[in-house]
Amino acid sequence: MRCKGCGYSLFNHRGRTCPECGAPFAPADFEFRANAVEFCCPGCMQPYYGTDPQGLPEPRAFACVTCGASCELGTMVLRPAPGVREDETELHRVPWEDRSLPWRTRFLRTVSEAMVRPSRLGASIAGSREGGSARFLLVLATMASVPTALAVLGFIGFLALGAVPPGSAQFSRSLRAEVAPWALGCAMGVATAVAAVFACVLVVAGLATLVLRIAGTDAPWRRVWPTFAYTSAPLVVCAVPCLGPYCGIYVAGTWWLVAAGIALGTSCRASVGRAIAAVAIPAVIVLGLVLGGAVLFVVMPATAAVKAATAAGAAAATAGPAPADGANDEGDLDVGADASGDPDSEPMPEAGPDPQSEPPPDREVSP
Repeated sequence: MRCKGCGYSLFNHRGRTCPECGAPFAPADFEFRANAVEFCCPGCMQPYYGTDPQGLPEPRAFACVTCGASCELGTMVLRPAPGVREDETELHRVPWEDRSLPWRTRFLRTVSEAMVRPSRLGASIAGSREGGSARFLLVLATMASVPTALAVLGFIGFLALGAVPPGSAQFSRSLRAEVAPWALGCAMGVATAVAAVFACVLVVAGLATLVLRIAGTDAPWRRVWPTFAYTSAPLVVCAVPCLGPYCGIYVAGTWWLVAAGIALGTSCRASVGRAIAAVAIPAVIVLGLVLGGAVLFVVMPATAAVKAATAAGAAAATAGPAPADGANDEGDLDVGADASGDPDSEPMPEAGPDPQSEPPPDREVSP
């Protein structure tokens, strides 16, 4: 329990103002873990424990069983219970579920806590009584995919409209013919990416719940699903245009699994081995399904197409070059056909030598 103004510890303090900055406070302004704080009688220091959802004693005012003095929540001295560290007493709330903050602040704080302090986030999930993890995942997946879509659309728009005067008829035609289809494609790509993120988180969380229950760990869905949804915050690295979807997905996926395993240890109170198994086994199954689908629907059809094209090329090379246009497939004209191409006409006699073309033979002179 620390001052919300300066962060000074307020345990073992009888007053109701911060000794450091003088800001007023009340125990009812905080939420504690059940039985993690001792509420002591101001007269004899008899400890009492909080059992309500806020971690405060019920009723708020009563007579001390030891000295009979009146004990009221506003006058009792608070201190951590034996064996509980001070930073473990307060019931931390998932920042995204704190409706008193702007949504941007809630989002950034949740992303920071999931990436840097997943153990604390898991403890907050264990004590959470509100939903909102699905909305957080929706915002996260959208913010991770939209920048790349906008970058692609901007590049296409620059190529198509960069040299076209705005307001001209050609500008309108290029906008409708080239940019509009790409805009629709980018919107469909964002929707597909968001759906893929939800499907992946659902499948991994479902398999992790099954693994934990088989291992004997109490793993309710209301804790496992938020754990995987909130710890998927490293997906923000995919918001880097163009580079994120190709390189950042590997970093984000690894970071997500590590953070989810750490958070499961506190949200479901799973041992280290069970938390590792609950993360590793679903990851291997999902990776196998993705690789199998890629081989079945991408690699095998592409290989078959390449083989068919190679066979067709080999057959064409064996058959030789195609005959020229106008040439008879059976060769030249038959010998028995005349120049007119009529096979019934008589063949033309072979032309002999032209008598005028040769010199006359020498005549012998008689003596």
